[in-house]
Amino acid sequence: MWKYEVRSLDKDRTTRLAIMITLIGGAFFLCFRFSFYSWFKIFYSTTYTKTIMHVEHYIAILVFTVTLLVAAACLRYIYFELKTLQYLRDNDAQKDAIEKADSSFTDIFSYLKFCSGVLIIFFSILSIIEIIRERPILLLWILIGGIALLTFLVLGWLLFVKRKKQGNISILKRHTDSAKRSKEKLPIGFFLYIVSLVIFIGITISLVALNGDKEIEVKIIKGENITLQVVSNKIGKLELEGSIENRDTYGQSSDFNSSDFEIIKSEVHVFGKKELLNNELDIDKIAEELQKRNYRFDLDQSNQSTLFNLDLNDFLKGSRNTIKLVIKVKENEETNFIYFESDISIRGKDILISEDNLKVSI
Repeated sequence: MWKYEVRSLDKDRTTRLAIMITLIGGAFFLCFRFSFYSWFKIFYSTTYTKTIMHVEHYIAILVFTVTLLVAAACLRYIYFELKTLQYLRDNDAQKDAIEKADSSFTDIFSYLKFCSGVLIIFFSILSIIEIIRERPILLLWILIGGIALLTFLVLGWLLFVKRKKQGNISILKRHTDSAKRSKEKLPIGFFLYIVSLVIFIGITISLVALNGDKEIEVKIIKGENITLQVVSNKIGKLELEGSIENRDTYGQSSDFNSSDFEIIKSEVHVFGKKELLNNELDIDKIAEELQKRNYRFDLDQSNQSTLFNLDLNDFLKGSRNTIKLVIKVKENEETNFIYFESDISIRGKDILISEDNLKVSI
């Protein structure tokens, strides 16, 4: 009889485990994929002119954190439940494994309850803030209603305690003990740890996106004039030094540096607030407005580039020339050097260039 009960119990546990694995592989995977993509996309593509994060960042952080928390509870249960399927000779060890698995299964619902409460409180506060922003007079009514409700609850509690002081001490004690045990199971510390970790990684992603995609492209363009172009993207300081050596008369060379180039700078910044351009295009007003308010800044659609342009016709002598260029890049107290060399042969109208394009990511 005992063996039959154990087998029946094992069968129930295996069924429960199979259901949880199915849920993890299905619903939770989709939730994790959606929450991770939203969190990563927001931090990688969006920031603000005065603050790094805003409401959409907080929503993404909270949803991703809740998903991670519930997923961690489910994986913890699956781990302990799989341990119960092991053959253990020690009955105490088997009993301990079963108790941990049951406790972990109960924790899943505690985590779900806790996360649901956090989401409800967060979105309620967010909704109240948005309503108050639209109608400030509602703040007064909310304060009056909150004070009235708090007063009613306090008076009701005092009346309840006074009437039940003698008869229900044991019941109150049991409720208190139950509340303490429930409080001990709340994953507040783990929740705050995950929130901190998600925020830290998110800000790191934003900084990488802000400073990422740095590259330098060197081009030699042939036409009526042979032109040397250097294009830099998202790079602050750049220094150029080079020379052109005439191979027909060995030893004769012409030097050039950054001051010889025509420099053209361009910046593209995409802001998310439509009210920035209400009726007219006024550059001074826009610049002043950007200093005052906190506007969304789209990282993936913004760029800063510099074009260095040099006409080589004045430097080329004879039919065979070798151009040598050194690019000095200074970023975050680090200095990188890029060396470019190419042969240019001019035979009447035919122009041969051994290397006319180079693209380097920094």
